[in-house]
Amino acid sequence: MVATRTDDGGFFVAVKKHFAFLESEAGLSLTSVRVIDEDPRDSGFVVTYRKGRDRVDVAWNPFELSLNVRVEAGTEGLSRGERFIPAEPFITFITNGEVAPIVPQVYHKTSSAKIMRAMRLKERLFADGVGGPVEGLACRFRTYYPKIRDATRETIRDFNRWYDQYTGD
Repeated sequence: MVATRTDDGGFFVAVKKHFAFLESEAGLSLTSVRVIDEDPRDSGFVVTYRKGRDRVDVAWNPFELSLNVRVEAGTEGLSRGERFIPAEPFITFITNGEVAPIVPQVYHKTSSAKIMRAMRLKERLFADGVGGPVEGLACRFRTYYPKIRDATRETIRDFNRWYDQYTGD
């Protein structure tokens, strides 16, 4: 079942089940579950986990078939914009491209042909609902979360320069 603006399609249940390791292993607490009901393109669902300055958001936008994990790093000396790390692109960066995103990524500078291809892949990925992709993303994130959380300021800045080639103006 695919989610709508008012129905999360099982997203909240899947996140609570598959991201439970953030509470049991990483010591974060589930602090909010939100429905963002604005323009349909911006509507979505977000589950937030926190511990001190560390924060993890798991977000699902059914209109864009977008499933993301974003980490707010507590690393000292980073600007606000630098602290927010999209997990899947960061994993691709730190593995030198060996680990591709589970959910096809669409960036600001993505060509129309690549966007269409990514959307076809996303439609297949989410054909049976959001639960399977949430489970896969949680499994991947569990492996790489310590590397994201503990990344040095230099690594995060190197990532941001790399990421800007896809997302910058």
